[in-house]
Amino acid sequence: MHRIGRPGVHVLKCWMVDPTVVLRNPVVDTGGLKPSYLGPPGSLRPNRAEGRTGKGS
Repeated sequence: MHRIGRPGVHVLKCWMVDPTVVLRNPVVDTGGLKPSYLGPPGSLRPNRAEGRTGKGS
């Protein structure tokens, strides 16, 4: 867990250190995240390649 002390633009960068480690579901809590056994629901974002929202087929 990391805490950011000031507002503004921030960048999250991940590097491969070990090929057997997988970063599956990073969660960014911008406030109001409720505790859950299964984690938060996925967010909908535009699919830039096809101009649609949600999961592609």
